[in-house]
Amino acid sequence: MSTNLQGIYRQGDIIDIEVLVTTHHKGHFEFAVCPINGGDSDDNMSMEVPTADCFTQNKLQFISDELYGAPIDSQYPERAYIAPASIVTWTNGDENNEQPVTGAPYKMKFKLPEGIYGDTVLLQWYYLTANSCKHEGYSDYNFPNDWGVDVFDESLPDCGEIPPDGNGVPEQVRGVL
Repeated sequence: MSTNLQGIYRQGDIIDIEVLVTTHHKGHFEFAVCPINGGDSDDNMSMEVPTADCFTQNKLQFISDELYGAPIDSQYPERAYIAPASIVTWTNGDENNEQPVTGAPYKMKFKLPEGIYGDTVLLQWYYLTANSCKHEGYSDYNFPNDWGVDVFDESLPDCGEIPPDGNGVPEQVRGVL
């Protein structure tokens, strides 16, 4: 795949990240980066495959929710909790209809990790849903009062790990497509 640079940043920068959720399943986002070598846009060299371990070690730190006021979770500073579908502002795309997709927009600020740099650094977006199970720490998080009670269901099972056979809590699947 050819390199397709989206911006130039410095380690430790605070960046804006915008997401449009078209199917809302509650939960939170996490973002991570991994430097990769090769893939110069002028020559079609192949790039190295980033590892899950690289992303796990290089998570961005959540700074602020610019639209719905989600506070920082001191126990899980990488998490950006998403406001419930009942209070988000749904849109049918931008004013120029360049993206005529109905969805809930989110705009957040994150801090890039120190010590991560390179000609090409891949950003990973990870959306952990919470409509079928609840993640560790949800019961302790200080969800904004104006979000109401529809943020997660306390009676849902814990999400936990995906079992070796891949048949875990709904929406958890392991396999090769």
